[in-house]
Amino acid sequence: GTLVEHKTQNSNYDQKLLMDNPSWDDGSLAPIFIRLAWHSSGTYDAATGTGGSNGAGMRFATEAADPENAGLEVARAFLEPVKRKFPS
Repeated sequence: GTLVEHKTQNSNYDQKLLMDNPSWDDGSLAPIFIRLAWHSSGTYDAATGTGGSNGAGMRFATEAADPENAGLEVARAFLEPVKRKFPS
C-alpha cells in the first residue's frame, strides 16, 4: 500500500489501543470519542461549507468553550499522542 494507507492503518491501530483504559469511567474511551466526533461533525455549516470534523474546530477556544462541548477536552487530550505521532 501507499505511505498514506500505512500511516492510516497505524494511526487506527494506535487509536484502538486507546479505547481500553481502566482509569476512565467504565474502562473504555470509546463513548467520549464518539461524543467528540458527534459534536465536531455538528459544527458543519452546509451554507458556507465550513466547520465539521475536517475543520477541527473543537481545538479552538470558541468551539471548545461552548457549554455543550464540556468535558471533550479530555478526549482531545487522549488523542494528542496519536496526533503527534501521525502529524499529517
